[in-house]
Amino acid sequence: MRFTIRDLMWLTVVVAAFCTGTQLDSYLEQHRADPREASIRAALEQKTDIKYIEKPFSGVFDDLQQRHAINIQLDLRALDDANIPRDTPVSKSIKGVTLRSALNLLLDDLDLTYVIQNGVLKITTETEAQKLQYWPFSLRIAMWLATAVALLWGAILCDRAWRRGKGSN
Repeated sequence: MRFTIRDLMWLTVVVAAFCTGTQLDSYLEQHRADPREASIRAALEQKTDIKYIEKPFSGVFDDLQQRHAINIQLDLRALDDANIPRDTPVSKSIKGVTLRSALNLLLDDLDLTYVIQNGVLKITTETEAQKLQYWPFSLRIAMWLATAVALLWGAILCDRAWRRGKGSN
């Protein structure tokens, strides 16, 4: 059986897509499993109004947790490391934005962020959030590695086919 260079290139694309797809499917399966995380993502898209005047930091998130029926946890170790006491007064008034936007605006003032992990919305520092969300980086590496291997394999096969074709002339 004789393959053309075009056949081998298509084979390379199919193998690369398969390798990338299996990695993506593995990632999606892992992150589809927890229905609590799906409810948190849905709650982040809900409209909310907030009005806090000198309310303690932890009280703000207790209030948001009750109003939106999601589990919000403070990363106490990260907050302590960043010297942010739980009773830090928060003053903010926002109307008609999504919970996601309200959180971003509230947390931005304190150089904090949130991550969704283990069925909770976790309030933490940027540094700690990057450590907790290592999977997108490793997923990208796996996809690029799979694609590179498939392309390299395709290039080797194409070179062999080209040499055979050239030698038969």
